[in-house]
Amino acid sequence: MTEPTRSAFATKASEAALYPVVFRFVSGFGRCVGVDLASAHDAEAAALPPLLHPEERLLCGTMRGVRLVEFVGGRIAARLAREGLGGRDEPTLAGAGGMPTTTQGVSVSISHSRRLAVALACAEAGGSVGVDVEPLDSDGNMELLAERILSDEEQVGADSNDRPIGLLRRLSLKEAAYKALFPRYGHIPLRQISVLPSAGQRSGFRVFASGQRIPVSVASRALDGQVLSLGRLVSGAGQCRP
Repeated sequence: MTEPTRSAFATKASEAALYPVVFRFVSGFGRCVGVDLASAHDAEAAALPPLLHPEERLLCGTMRGVRLVEFVGGRIAARLAREGLGGRDEPTLAGAGGMPTTTQGVSVSISHSRRLAVALACAEAGGSVGVDVEPLDSDGNMELLAERILSDEEQVGADSNDRPIGLLRRLSLKEAAYKALFPRYGHIPLRQISVLPSAGQRSGFRVFASGQRIPVSVASRALDGQVLSLGRLVSGAGQCRP
């Protein structure tokens, strides 16, 4: 593929105005970038697709409203998260299950909330990654959510002396773990992914999928009324190169 020149995209000024970066950091999970969606929600829809790589525009041709705003924001966040990993100006496309795919050798994950689009990227030597952002002010049916996502082991743990994990934080951690697991293990229902507190630690989590310990790490942090969760599936002894 011939790498497109920067002229194939809208100017950096337009990108920054419509999708300003609200955070970026590097950790053992990779480089994570979040962009704000408020200005894009208020913008003319026609102003958004020009911010994308031409191949990305083909994926959003029929999108409108919130879905378009989130899709463009996610691709911009992914482009920024991949800085320094090679192929920064190549597209982030959609693979199996709609999971984002990009330059060979780079793993990338995208998530959206009402206010943010977030992307996490790392070199493939560190395995695959997953990111999720969830608002903590959900007014949904918590009992129904618990029934849908809690494993048997988690339901037992909720009645024990384990450090409690809020339901929406647990959902976010599970989603990040699911995305990190998907490239190797395919679809695993959230009820088959258990996220439990690390024994003897004030923070940290253990992850089990289908009852078996797997080499996936997860972490989360509070983020202005939301929770941001990161996941990484380790490949051999490889280390993530952000």
